[in-house]
Amino acid sequence: MKNVEVAFVGNPNVGKSTIINNIAKTSLKVGNWPGVTVRKTEATLVYKDYEFHIIDLPGTYSLDYTSEDVAVTTDFLTNNPPDIIVNIIEATNLERSLILTAELIELKIPMVIVLNMWDEALKLGIDINIKKLSELIGVDVISAIGTKEDLKDRLLESIVSTYEKKKIPKDLRYSDITEKAINDILSFCAVPPNKNIPPRFFAIKMLERIILCDCCNEIILKLENDLKENIYDILKKDIYGVAHFISSSVVKRSFKDEIELTEILDKFALHPFFGLLIFVVIMYLMFKLSFDVSYPISNWIGDFESSFLHPLVYKLFPKAPYIVKSFVSGAVLDGVGFVISFAPLVGALFVGLSVLELSGYLPRVPIIFDRFVSKFGIDGRGILPFMLGFGCNVPAIMALKILEDKRSKLIVAAMIPFTSCPARFVVFAFFGAIFFKNPAPIILFLYLLGIFFSILTAIVMNKVLPKTESLPMILELPPYRKPPLKIVLNIAFVELKGFLKRAGTFIFASTVVVWAFLHIPPNTNVKDTVAGKIGGALVYVFKPIGIEDWRATTSLVPAFLAREIIISSMGAIYSASTKEDYQDFNIEKSFKEQVLSFEKALKNTAIAFVSPGFSNVFTKESTDSSTIKAIRDSLSPYGALSFMVFVLLYTSCIATVSILKSEFGTKFAMLFLTYSFVLGWAVAFVIYRLSMVLHVF
Repeated sequence: MKNVEVAFVGNPNVGKSTIINNIAKTSLKVGNWPGVTVRKTEATLVYKDYEFHIIDLPGTYSLDYTSEDVAVTTDFLTNNPPDIIVNIIEATNLERSLILTAELIELKIPMVIVLNMWDEALKLGIDINIKKLSELIGVDVISAIGTKEDLKDRLLESIVSTYEKKKIPKDLRYSDITEKAINDILSFCAVPPNKNIPPRFFAIKMLERIILCDCCNEIILKLENDLKENIYDILKKDIYGVAHFISSSVVKRSFKDEIELTEILDKFALHPFFGLLIFVVIMYLMFKLSFDVSYPISNWIGDFESSFLHPLVYKLFPKAPYIVKSFVSGAVLDGVGFVISFAPLVGALFVGLSVLELSGYLPRVPIIFDRFVSKFGIDGRGILPFMLGFGCNVPAIMALKILEDKRSKLIVAAMIPFTSCPARFVVFAFFGAIFFKNPAPIILFLYLLGIFFSILTAIVMNKVLPKTESLPMILELPPYRKPPLKIVLNIAFVELKGFLKRAGTFIFASTVVVWAFLHIPPNTNVKDTVAGKIGGALVYVFKPIGIEDWRATTSLVPAFLAREIIISSMGAIYSASTKEDYQDFNIEKSFKEQVLSFEKALKNTAIAFVSPGFSNVFTKESTDSSTIKAIRDSLSPYGALSFMVFVLLYTSCIATVSILKSEFGTKFAMLFLTYSFVLGWAVAFVIYRLSMVLHVF
């Protein structure tokens, strides 16, 4: 078995991760905008007598150090050269993609070129002569549609052939001026400090001033004085010229200047007014559809746990110690079961987000808001990590590596925790289903409220932090595409699996601790336990914002570990304070009722799917457990809204605080934690009082 290291390299948003997922059956995060991959990710694939170690490097337009994610790619290729480079090129933008290819050629590493999005190129009338392109560069070139099954064998066979025959690209020849400058550098610095860097590549990077060396500065200055021109500009013109020559030699267009659907749609989607209106409508429909389609199944799972599994424990083990039955029902079922019941809801949300992203709409959202946030001192590219925050705050903060200046990083880092991640969405949906007839407008309001305070925080930090030169946003927009169902479902499955993994491990452990606090000291009224006393003390803090029940305040304590623990904690706390009577429980009768209930849930889901956004087709009153009823009785709708606002604005997530600490220091993390708590409490207070005065509900 031969071990072969293969690095996938290309511009941002050309489909590297999609192709790797296709050929290696992995689940790397794919996206439709630059910055989704901010560090190298890896996969392993066995094919014939080869074990391929595949590395997905962050997308880049050039091998330099302009940002941290680009530096990851440059450092890897120069310090740890792979056996093979697979250069992914967007077939619809061949000339631009070849600029990076020209730099990769200078590394003298065996290479395969993949022309991805081949189908889109054909639709645009772009015909690329693959044979001639292969002859000009001297490597294998294959066409590809990243999601098609036939790609795997063709690509892997090409990689094997390239590896065995050591197919290194042909040498490039630039203008006489550039070639003389390269030779002059090599005559003074013949041996690069890094033995893995080819001397010619080393010389080119010195001319670009990517690599600095005192011995060659005089040569560069002398050249520029003689030429009366910046040598960097001359070199870049030559590289662009090479890309243009190759592209023009192999590309033929059957038609031009056709008005595309993308251009028509963008006139509305990117309009200053209509673009914002379309965004609000799309987000509302996504929340509405996600909730209506998933709620019947989620509600059935919750009812199955509380109305069937819970009494089943007591029925099957009548002689078991009470503490054991209480642990199984109160810690395991009522805790983790509450979270699992929201798996359909979270899955539906990720399906919706994936559709918006892969269709090409979500990458356009930064354009809609850029004209606003650019006034607050934010590098336009910072909107991309901000958008990732709606998936998870932690990788969103890590994605700040794509920004160049620390000021922008600090501002966006303070904005990201106010985005509503799926963990918050679970809490919003749970409370929305219990307290409000139509939760979708409430959830949309909370999402927009988070965006508002993100912007407000950016305004404050822009005033406080020292000014630096702001950079304009340069963002490549993909064409609108039909989202591949397979990829949409794969993304949703991967994200949902991560959610359930947390529910089965981290959240379970936290729920056990909560359950234990509810039973210490033993044989005591729940209100007099450790948990009860903690919650009772916190009531004084949260009573002004409408949260007066000690059980609700207690659930906020373990939530600092992860926001979704609020739900599992409530399941344990409220069930411990609610006594059920299972004397009349009949296993056979109850099971039949659950089967009928499941059939009804499937029917309601189907109806909601074919009539998106128009009406709720289900009712909740017949399936509410005593725990749900206890939660509803402990809070008013105004208090529930206040609770959700506090959860939205307070950074109750230890992972987010930890990444803020590691990236920006303990002081910044603690200051932000304090700020978010005070802000969350104050805004919840205002909204609670104002909504009561206006009789909103």
